[in-house]
Amino acid sequence: MRYAVEKTCFPRRGASCSFRSFGVIGCALLALGLEAVLNPAGAGTWRVGDQGQPWQLYPVSFVLDAGEIFKPDYLWGGTSSVEIVVDDDGDGKVDEDPVDRVDDDRDGLINEDPKNGIDDDKDGKTDEDGPDPQVDNDGDGMLNEDGLTTGGGIYNPVLRYDPEMRKSYAASPYFRDTTAVAAAANPKGNGYGWGDDDYDGKFNEDPFDGKDNDQDGLIDEDGAAPASVPARWDRAVFAYDTTQVELVERQALVFQWDPVDRTYVAERADGGSIRAQLSQKSFRPSDWVRPVRLDSTRNLIRIVDDRFLAGIYGSNDPLYTVRYGGDLDPASREVSVGLSTDGSIFTARLVQSSTGSSGFTAEFRGLYFLDMLRFRPQPGFDDYSPSSFSIYYTGDKPSHYQQRVAGGELSTRLVVSDFLIPSQVDQERPAVKEYRFDGGDLGPPKLVQLVDLRSAQPNGDWWQLAEIEAYGHGYPKQASYVTEIIDVGTPSPRFRRYFDPADPTRPVSFESIQTLDANKSGKIDLDELSSTKLARQFDPAAPGQPVTWGRARWYGKREGREGNVLVRVRTGNSLDTHIYQRKLGQGVFSSFIERTIEADWPQPGSRVDAYSYVRLQPNERARPSTLPYNTLSDRDGIPGGWTTWSAPFNFEDGLVDSLGKGDGVMLALPPLTRYIQFRFDFENTEDSGVSLDFLEFDFSPPIVTRGVTVEIFPDTTEKLGQSASFQYVLKPDFESSDLGFNRIDIAVPSPEAIVDTLLVDDLAWTPLLPSVPAGLGEVAQRSFLDSLRHSRTWLESAQPTGSTFASAVYLDSTTGLTKMGIKTRALKTADFPRGQGKEIQVNFRTPVFTLLTEFQSWVWNDTQRGGTIQPTSPGNSTDRLPSDQIKVTVLQAEKTLALRQVVPNPFTPNGDGVNDEAVFSFSLFLVTDQVGVEVSICDLSGRVVRKVRPLLSDAGMHQARWDGRDEGGSLVPPGLYVYRLSAKSDNAKSKAVMGTIGVSY
Repeated sequence: MRYAVEKTCFPRRGASCSFRSFGVIGCALLALGLEAVLNPAGAGTWRVGDQGQPWQLYPVSFVLDAGEIFKPDYLWGGTSSVEIVVDDDGDGKVDEDPVDRVDDDRDGLINEDPKNGIDDDKDGKTDEDGPDPQVDNDGDGMLNEDGLTTGGGIYNPVLRYDPEMRKSYAASPYFRDTTAVAAAANPKGNGYGWGDDDYDGKFNEDPFDGKDNDQDGLIDEDGAAPASVPARWDRAVFAYDTTQVELVERQALVFQWDPVDRTYVAERADGGSIRAQLSQKSFRPSDWVRPVRLDSTRNLIRIVDDRFLAGIYGSNDPLYTVRYGGDLDPASREVSVGLSTDGSIFTARLVQSSTGSSGFTAEFRGLYFLDMLRFRPQPGFDDYSPSSFSIYYTGDKPSHYQQRVAGGELSTRLVVSDFLIPSQVDQERPAVKEYRFDGGDLGPPKLVQLVDLRSAQPNGDWWQLAEIEAYGHGYPKQASYVTEIIDVGTPSPRFRRYFDPADPTRPVSFESIQTLDANKSGKIDLDELSSTKLARQFDPAAPGQPVTWGRARWYGKREGREGNVLVRVRTGNSLDTHIYQRKLGQGVFSSFIERTIEADWPQPGSRVDAYSYVRLQPNERARPSTLPYNTLSDRDGIPGGWTTWSAPFNFEDGLVDSLGKGDGVMLALPPLTRYIQFRFDFENTEDSGVSLDFLEFDFSPPIVTRGVTVEIFPDTTEKLGQSASFQYVLKPDFESSDLGFNRIDIAVPSPEAIVDTLLVDDLAWTPLLPSVPAGLGEVAQRSFLDSLRHSRTWLESAQPTGSTFASAVYLDSTTGLTKMGIKTRALKTADFPRGQGKEIQVNFRTPVFTLLTEFQSWVWNDTQRGGTIQPTSPGNSTDRLPSDQIKVTVLQAEKTLALRQVVPNPFTPNGDGVNDEAVFSFSLFLVTDQVGVEVSICDLSGRVVRKVRPLLSDAGMHQARWDGRDEGGSLVPPGLYVYRLSAKSDNAKSKAVMGTIGVSY
């Protein structure tokens, strides 16, 4: 994420590329940073994916997951099949200069045998794994500055060759400690966190400080749990002079390592050479969230295992030997499993065949394109290679899923019955089993989310897996990211996230901080409540004010052409998106506790809240997917509530540049709420996906704190397309501190809508008309005034005073709505004292085109920076009108299509600028979405000479134009022609209109 100077005033930091933490220091920075975000009026901008709220992979709660184990849906924030990557060199590209780690001889080791004439790895081959050539993929004059390893860095195969690496791997078990305290108590262990990110056999030896502490050419690759990416870092990279080489040639150069000069050298087409010298460069990195992207260097087994060991999957082990459903804590997992996934062929899981340990199952937590599967024993133990086995898989076929009802609840399980590799019998050689899905005997790459190796070795036989690897390409079929719940009602916005009390830099789940009778007193003291402990980090009772929502925008990039991300948003007045229940029996639930859980907590008869819900046994609590949604109303005695997820925005809808410049999208959310949450559903293809740098949104204190209620009368009209008169009444409920509004926008179905009168407190205000230029005739004056009646520019420039107002009907390009805009002087508390029932009434005329038309409206103040608008709410705005709603129903509805006129007829398309086009004006009725409209022009013999190509039109008034030319672009001969106007509608009535039109010259 790049820091947007115009939008926020945070000192630019960033966020780490693994799971990041935001502890005490971060909170202090947040409080300081936000003070600059808020303008004097209280409006502000908040960014997700920056120092205030960094991207996080660790879910807020594992219990509050409404999805299945293989496809989670975390209610309070979490991820599925996404990763966080770093643009190390700040050029806006990620992994464009990959650090190649190729196992040329397929012995499980990478670049282990340098070119020195010696069989260093004792495999009978010499110099077979030499340094890999390097390419400046992005043409920026640097090599390997954006490596695939987290944090990137230089890959120097000569320096990296280390015989001690094998000893370290062989001596190190797979397990990482889960906290810094545990790691400190185990000095001979592997530390904690992500472990050996740079595959050098050492764990967490390179702290996160921007320096290459272990001198392996990588920077900060083994940070235990970094808080964020620094604003800049100085790094050593191989760079070469770009002034002598054009971009295209730079990207085509192949650099080879010169061990004598310890540089990379590339040969030019003209016979010359270029050397890349090691030098220090300063970079401004940024981090991105994207679907996991695989290539030939990324072992999916390692990715999944590291995530499990880092706690991202909770206790649901994706690599297990207990068939279909291991539920193990990382510390208690069968230790030998990790020996097959630690990246070392010198450690192995040794198995004696039996019914209890018959294979190895890997669930990838996503649908990936699998190219290759490989497993092997340790070197020198070829006889222990599995020889009789079958490999099954689950993908995305309907037969791979099975729904079942258990205990009255519907759930989905994976069915693992299709062969990935057919049954193998007595296949002792080769010892390294490798299966490629490249279009050969095993077919093309397959979409896979689970592989299951089932051994058929004779009972009692010993076999081993030193390493099991799965490689694929591209993006998973689907991925999702749900942000934490964000509270912008407090003086400094905050987000729902929890951290280990013993290590405030390490995120933990909500349910891990429990109510316990720590002093064994037989009762729960106040400081022993989980609510008390959690409130120290995120107080759910913190006082705050509701806000109104503005625009949202995001910055990201698409790889390929078809990738997309659907952005949804919801808002609420409660931290709880659902109402919690305990299960009493099949289909029987209660929102109240009937027995204590811990000592005297909670009191029987109290309501099930989030704290008690997560402490219930799994068979006692209702599944999160069945919990009632906490809607925006007082439901079952619980105040507050949430809207449902909004209709999705596509990637391009809110896309802006890296500085946050651009329109973005308006958040169509109800006002007077304080919490907000975003959801990103990535729609990927095999080779196309989207990466997001940040999302930011605007908010402000309510323009009218207690809201504006509105209603329309009458709520019925006789006919479609016929202009009808309406009264629209608004009743604002101000507080003394409100700044007030000077703009009212009402969504209308037709640009022909006209404001007749505006009344404030039953007094008619005077319409403000623009001055007409001197010298215009009567017809020209009317034309000039009519043009301004549809001019948003004129409306915004108008300056009403006293009891005057300006109005215009225009198309709002940012929303696609036709709006009737009204501008007045600022209306404030003094104009509408509480208790006096004063109101605003807009009398207007408009036709309607659908059976049910909703007249939404908004109020705002165009003098306030940011332009945040506040939606109104339907309700009883006046006792004079009976409707209390803003929807109008049509009583008579028959036609789908009506032609209003064709002018001029005849017309003269001779290019003189007068009557060169025929304009077909028509109305569409009853359609609820855009439909195709077409005008066919035929000569008198019935031959089609021209089709005015289909126009996508929705309900309302529209126009189609014919320039007098045929399909070849030539002017048609003068004469009489037949036209046919047709609409492709589901309604069988009045779908086509015919007539004649004359052409003359």
